This record gives sequence, C-alpha cells and structure tokens, in this order.
Amino acid sequence: MREDLFQLVDAVVRRKEKLDPESLFYLDRMHQAFLDNGLGIDEGSNRCRFTQIQTELRELRVAYLKSLNTSQRWRAFRQRLDFFKEPHFNHALRFVRSGAVRQRIYVGHDNRCLDNVPRLKKTILLRDEAARLLGYLNHAECQLEEKMAESTDFVDAFLKDIKEKLTPIAKLELDALLNLKRAHIGSTKSTDNSGVVPEEAGTFRFWDFSYYSNLTKVWTHSFDVKKFSEYFSLERSLEGMMSTFSRLFGLQFCKITADPFSKFGPEHVMTWHPDEIVLSIWEDAINGGDFLGYLYLDFFPRDNK
Repeated sequence: MREDLFQLVDAVVRRKEKLDPESLFYLDRMHQAFLDNGLGIDEGSNRCRFTQIQTELRELRVAYLKSLNTSQRWRAFRQRLDFFKEPHFNHALRFVRSGAVRQRIYVGHDNRCLDNVPRLKKTILLRDEAARLLGYLNHAECQLEEKMAESTDFVDAFLKDIKEKLTPIAKLELDALLNLKRAHIGSTKSTDNSGVVPEEAGTFRFWDFSYYSNLTKVWTHSFDVKKFSEYFSLERSLEGMMSTFSRLFGLQFCKITADPFSKFGPEHVMTWHPDEIVLSIWEDAINGGDFLGYLYLDFFPRDNK
C-alpha cells in the first residue's frame, strides 16, 4: 500500500477533525486498513519482516487451497466405493446405513490433505508473529480490533458461558441419539445391515451424528428430507429466491441463455461450463433501472471443480 497516502490519512486522523459520521467511519476503516498492512510499523527490519510474513502467508494459502482442490487421496478413496462416485460427503454421512462405511468416508475425508498440516502450523506461527509486530498480544486480539467483541477475555467468557448453558442440553440430545442408535442396531441386527458391531452400540461416533439426526426426523416426526426436497426443485427455489430479492431490494434478474452469448464480447460474459447459469442484474424502474452486474450460478458437482 502507498506510504504517501497513509501519511495523509494518518495526519487527518491525528488532527481529529470534525466530520460527519459516515466520513468518520470511512476514515477510521481506511486508517485501520493501512495499519493492518504494516504501515504503522517504523521503517526498518520489523517492517521488512512483516512484509515478508504477508508474502509467506499468501503463498501458504494458495498452496493450501490447491491441495484441497487437487487431492488425489480423496479421489482415489471415493473410487474404491462403488456407490459413492460423486463427492457428496455430507449426503453420504446422512443416508449411508452402514456405520463401517460411514466411518471410512469420514476418516478418509478428514485425512485427504495431510500435506496441509505443516502449512497450517506455519500459518499459525506467522500470524502470531505478524500480530506482535503490529503491537497486539496475539492474532486473536488483532482480529477483534474491528469486531463487536471487546477483547479476547470477553470472547473466552462468552464461549464459556455458552458451553455451561448448552452442555446439559447437548447431553440430553446425545443420550437420545445414542438410544436411537441402540434401537436401530437392534432392529437390523438379524440381517446385519447396520455395519456396526454389537460392542459399538453403546458408543456414539462423529460419523453417526448426521445419520441418526436424520433418522430421528424419520422415526419421530415421519419427516423424509428426500420427499420434502421434491417440493423445492432447483428451478423453483431459484425462482423464489429471485422473487424475494426483487421485492426486498428492487432488483430485476434476467437470465442470459446460450444464444445471446454471441452478442457479448469476451470481456463481458464468459462461461466455463454448459451447466453454468448467468443472470444480469438490474435495478427496477423505480430505482433508476441501472445495470448492476452479472450473477454466475454453478450448482452441480463435477471433477476438478
């Protein structure tokens, strides 16, 4: 960021000029953005080190995301499950009856990018070092600078209070799910379709939660999420969403089909897959009818997405 522009903004802040609330808010945010980027650090070794840390953090983030997007370990694992060809991780945990298979899916998913572990550790250390160079005690204190939470002590106390209040409720819900698991295993034991050995009937695992939470809806409330979703097809849900935004914000959505694409230059509208939906967004006539931008919708899963 520009040093000369920071000096100008910093001088205005220090003069404490009387500004309208909107201008003062913008000035404070701009000034804080300069400080967060290290321009408040005296020029020298500390400033250079902070710049180096920011570069390393960006490189770590790029490598981290690349690993997630190109994970061969998870793709190879999915190929070993004949019925699990697409990466519907949450869907599988909710509907696969076999506890053993759910375990394999959960553990395989969680271990798909082990090369990111050292990157995460290094990121934590670099964030802490950068925060201390900026004058904070730690990264958490730095992140709370513009948040509603007053301090890290406030956040800790808030989370502790929530834990104390919700733990008894969570215990009751967990006991209910565990009882449901015992009943479910008992009802399927004769055919051995559950995939859970008898000694595991008294233990509730991470990969059990989605399945038995969904089963609670089916057994207790006769609610079938698959049948329920039939009433909310993609087209109908998208239409309802656009209608709601039109009423709330005075917007108009116009779908651009394949034929009109030829009328746009490559600098305007480009799609990367036939399944993609492109909408142009306009203000309604009451608000001036100006063009606002394009909305790209790409809903369906596929390899390398």
